[in-house]
Amino acid sequence: MGSEMKNSKPFFSLFFVWLFILTSGNGCGNRNNPNILKVGDIEIGIEIANTPQARKQGLSDRIFLEKNHGMLFVFPRPSQQSFWMYHCHFDIDLAYIDPDGVITEIIQMKKEPFNKSPQKLKTYPSKSNRVAYVLEMNGGWFKKNGIISGVKLDLERYKTVY
Repeated sequence: MGSEMKNSKPFFSLFFVWLFILTSGNGCGNRNNPNILKVGDIEIGIEIANTPQARKQGLSDRIFLEKNHGMLFVFPRPSQQSFWMYHCHFDIDLAYIDPDGVITEIIQMKKEPFNKSPQKLKTYPSKSNRVAYVLEMNGGWFKKNGIISGVKLDLERYKTVY
């Protein structure tokens, strides 16, 4: 029995390394970026997408999004924005937010088949050309939490100088 336990130690070590890798990269809440944002009366964890590469990747290829976690997209200047559901595994709610931190519209985006070509994906353009931020949360999150257009968020620390 002693030699069997000795041989199983590498297996258990590899198992725990594999388990850590499996569970650490597919949700939101990047452990290197623990940002908290208050939306209404709820504190949420947010991951910041403030580079072209991070904004392009967004939540694509994520398996899930943890409860009360989301992604805040920060744009270099206010403009009209448009999003799509490329390689998304779950429905997403999206809030378009103006430079003052006011939610101007909330859109529910539905996941689409992975084999759908990007040219055929539905797009979700903002009505406003003054979008400075976008907050993505799990589908139904805004309605469930009573968050509506007109709610103001304190985004001062993420503000970009225009």
